[in-house]
Amino acid sequence: MSKKSSSLCFAVLLLLGCCGLFYSGTPEEKIKSQLKAEGINVTDVRLDGGVIIVTYNQLASADVNNVYATWAYIFAVSVKNSPPYSSAGDQSVTIVCKFDDGEIMNATARAGDILDFVDKKTTAWEFLYTVDAECVTNCTIE
Repeated sequence: MSKKSSSLCFAVLLLLGCCGLFYSGTPEEKIKSQLKAEGINVTDVRLDGGVIIVTYNQLASADVNNVYATWAYIFAVSVKNSPPYSSAGDQSVTIVCKFDDGEIMNATARAGDILDFVDKKTTAWEFLYTVDAECVTNCTIE
């Protein structure tokens, strides 16, 4: 992992630890508030059974490493604020990433894998390899 990626991952974990301490409300409101506070353009957060679904808008011109870092942060914030944290192993988080060029991607991870990353049992890159990402519309490969 490069020094830049390592620093970015540290920043993600630091923000995760600091941002959740002072907010009360529904899990959906808490997740949305924390993500918006970090400048993530969240449009919807839903809890559907054991699945947390976070929809946000993303610039298509963004560096892919920044997109992955955003996903890692969204995954971590979502799991840390979902009920119940203690049995999160049965939960998953799906991110609906809407790029401004019309492309839409879904990225899904199991809560257990997310918690391993948050608890520093895996690196950011090891975690991202567990993410199931699929292109939904207007997919381009460059």
